[in-house]
Amino acid sequence: LYGWGIIQPRCLQHLMNNAKAFLVLLTLANIMQGVIINGLLKISITSIERRFNLLSSESGLIVSGYDIAGCLTLLPLSYLGGKGHKPRWIGIGLIITSIGSLVLALPHFLTGPYDYKEGGSVGWLNDTLKNCEMKQQIFGPYFSINQMKYVFLFGQLLAGIGCTPLAVLAVTFIDESVDPQIYPVYIGVYYMGSLLGPAFGFILGGQLLKIFTEIGVTPTDINPESPQWVGAWWVGFVISGAILFIIAIPVLGFPRKLPSTLTRKSTVVNIKGVYSDEPESILTTVGGFARLLWLLRLNLTFLYLSVAAAVLGTLVSGFSTFGPKCIESQFGKSAAEAANLFGYVCIPAGAGGMLVGGFLMTGLKMSYKSSLRMCFCMSIIGLFAQFSLTLHCNDIPMAGVNIPYAHESDETLSPQLPLNSCNANCSCQSNTYAPVCGSDGVTYYSSCFAGCQLHQTSDHHYSNCTCIPPVQSNNFTTTITEHGKCLTVCWWHDFILVGLFFVIGTTFTCAVPGVDLSLRCFPQRLRSLAVGVQWILIRTLGTIPGPIIFGAMIDSTCQIWNKRLKCAEGVGSCVMYKNQELSFSLLILSVIYKVSAFQFRVLVYYSLALPCCLTSQLDCLHPSPPLPPTESLNPHC
Repeated sequence: LYGWGIIQPRCLQHLMNNAKAFLVLLTLANIMQGVIINGLLKISITSIERRFNLLSSESGLIVSGYDIAGCLTLLPLSYLGGKGHKPRWIGIGLIITSIGSLVLALPHFLTGPYDYKEGGSVGWLNDTLKNCEMKQQIFGPYFSINQMKYVFLFGQLLAGIGCTPLAVLAVTFIDESVDPQIYPVYIGVYYMGSLLGPAFGFILGGQLLKIFTEIGVTPTDINPESPQWVGAWWVGFVISGAILFIIAIPVLGFPRKLPSTLTRKSTVVNIKGVYSDEPESILTTVGGFARLLWLLRLNLTFLYLSVAAAVLGTLVSGFSTFGPKCIESQFGKSAAEAANLFGYVCIPAGAGGMLVGGFLMTGLKMSYKSSLRMCFCMSIIGLFAQFSLTLHCNDIPMAGVNIPYAHESDETLSPQLPLNSCNANCSCQSNTYAPVCGSDGVTYYSSCFAGCQLHQTSDHHYSNCTCIPPVQSNNFTTTITEHGKCLTVCWWHDFILVGLFFVIGTTFTCAVPGVDLSLRCFPQRLRSLAVGVQWILIRTLGTIPGPIIFGAMIDSTCQIWNKRLKCAEGVGSCVMYKNQELSFSLLILSVIYKVSAFQFRVLVYYSLALPCCLTSQLDCLHPSPPLPPTESLNPHC
């Protein structure tokens, strides 16, 4: 019966104790998981780096924490949950994920109020910031901001542990509870949540980033377009964590088996229409389980498919994590604008690619080799589309960094923000990036580096700026028209976005054929284990190192570092990238991964003609009769 222990309300039995109710709750949970992990976190990466002075490689490790936890817990949870109470395991996992979401918001409350003016105002030199003894006066009685990366990582680990039962046991429980003929419909609805979640997360996160991070505080001298702006990134994690906790309560009420499960025949239908009694599973013993894992390596088709998917997983995870940051740098957008623009391009491309791949396979009734040939064509199209990344926007002219100060054409440029004679006596600090745009069209790191002496608070203009040439006949006063970087025009804006759309779309077009072929490498009773093993391979070789590799690559193209305070170690977050180097680095990485995936798909194509090598060994692990010919591990044997 449906309920919680001895509490089994009669009024809920008809409403909740069925597969449809379970599907609705699981789909909602899948949506919220996507909102948290693939939506809110990735759209907020730039703001989190800015707020907590993180490197891109550090934020990449934080993103990878989710997959690290999933890999470590997948096999134990698959083994224990498969023999246990699946809804209860899923419900407990959702509670753990909700706690992880709340932990992701915790750094906002541990570090005290965000002071965007620190280091950016005229005449800033404050004696309390001169030495490390005053550290507590900066951050309050809380924690150092750079220590928060460990809190983020812990939250991601919790979320990864909690979502593993949802990823592994939900599909199995649905399969046990519904008729095989309507199972694809249920699974289609369930996986729809995986697409809707990131979309909702990007929409919600984009709106929250327009709200200042300190709720109730309305800054008058910066706006969402300002580089110092940090939006309310943390609010989404609190809301999503609370919703996920609420969803977990009714999930915990489902029984071990639904009434529909008990009425079904104890037979299983495989993809080719062969009915067979379910044999005693070799997974009931740890020894058989371990031996089966060792034997899976002999299925070359499956291994090549898994490695190809892992290689592309590296590319997709890297792009999805740092794509908004690259758009922000190339096009001079705010964090919210860049994240929304990235979502508008990539989410339809990914969803459309999956739909096109599935439609082509079913509509044209493609064989396995035909579907692989389609993937070859898509890979070539995507490879050509990637060369749109060679297009890049010009760097913003920054005085002393990539363009000399006025009247000093022979000045040595340096990313270390060298002082000039016009600002040498201003005691300028580089701890906080607060750019201003001069009337000469040049961006200055802060009003102090522009040599400004007066600040007109009414219209946020600065005057008496000794580093900026005088305007027209005025030989004394120079006015900075606005806060923020000087606007630049990029002619390649649309071409880059169209190229990105085709890169993502062609990558996801081959997702459905890859999954379909992976499943058909194994008999029905071993497919759940095979999917779990492939899940581990993709994350271990792909989605875990992907954000870290891309983050380190992006760090290598940094032009100006927002230096951490003297008390902290390291350089802090990057505030300005070299756009040309950033574009070419992305191109090189993406071409390497695309070509590697193409090569493994070629190996898959030729491995389909190899003789079967695993069926007889698997049959030795259990006393069940030999597999029928149509259940062969190689789909073309």
